Amino acid sequence: MVLERFYRYWVYFRRGHGVHLALIVALLNFLVIQYRLLIQLVKPLDVLFPSLTIFALAFIPTYAIIATLLGWWDYKRGTVRTEAVVGVEANPYFRDVATALELMAQGRGQEAAEILKRWSK
Repeated sequence: MVLERFYRYWVYFRRGHGVHLALIVALLNFLVIQYRLLIQLVKPLDVLFPSLTIFALAFIPTYAIIATLLGWWDYKRGTVRTEAVVGVEANPYFRDVATALELMAQGRGQEAAEILKRWSK
């Protein structure tokens, strides 16, 4: 019971760190490094962005728009579908669920139930 709770908290920690906090820290790190190494050392850019705040106010919306467009493109025309197919092929549970859904769509519910029985123990 205690070990299971520890594992659950460990999963929550990894998700919070890996998805949310690491993204924020990496973005802030990128902002500071770019400002220090690019903006402050290139005089025309230093005139355009005299402070880190002004640079951040210009950079963050531009970055968010570009990242959103790239994400949209990847979902619609990029590798997301291929990754999903590979994931289904690699994971027997997802492969069986996908096969069962396809059989149900074809009206072959009994065959789908037989496939899914192995996972309902």
